[in-house]
Amino acid sequence: MSVGREGIGGIQMSIKRVRSPLSNRLDTDFGGPKQRKKRVFIGAALLLMVPYIGSTLAATVTISGTGGRTAVEFGQGSQVAITCDTTITSSIEESWYATDSIFRVSTITLSGVDVRTNTTATENDLGCGGKTMSVKLFTGASGSQVPATIGANSATTATFTVPTSSGSFTITSPASSDITGSATVTSNVASLVFTIPNTVNLNATSVTRVSIETE
Repeated sequence: MSVGREGIGGIQMSIKRVRSPLSNRLDTDFGGPKQRKKRVFIGAALLLMVPYIGSTLAATVTISGTGGRTAVEFGQGSQVAITCDTTITSSIEESWYATDSIFRVSTITLSGVDVRTNTTATENDLGCGGKTMSVKLFTGASGSQVPATIGANSATTATFTVPTSSGSFTITSPASSDITGSATVTSNVASLVFTIPNTVNLNATSVTRVSIETE
């Protein structure tokens, strides 16, 4: 498993290539949604006081301090990095797009998200509820990856406030992306689903990295 970050708390993973359904026999679920490319990434959702400091961290580092739950200090001790949730699972769901003969990305799901609210956290894993997060997908080979269009008007980012209850939530930026969000929350743990508009035909086989950032 490959793990990484983009910007602040960005997360990277390798995505298995999907063969065309025309190269094998047709299953009974041909043309239906397919759940693909599940990965677990560590150290998601960093609350950072210094912009872009996350980009200096190694790809496989787990953000934790002494005892595993203590804040990590940088520089002279005045800058503190806190992970509101150290383990989140991401998945991409695909649907068949006959016009271009591709499996396109239909949804992005973040599951296992701790949505407890703690705005003054000095330790890890105290909850992401109410924090601002952004989700991106990247395409291209390692070292030359670029943000993929995931929304209307060429939007490459879905920024939102982490909800604390079930229901739909708003993609705050860009507002014209037409990406919709839905949350299912049980016992302070959420599954967040981002539905990509049908006008965006992003080939799932080209996705090489998922990035999550917090502000």
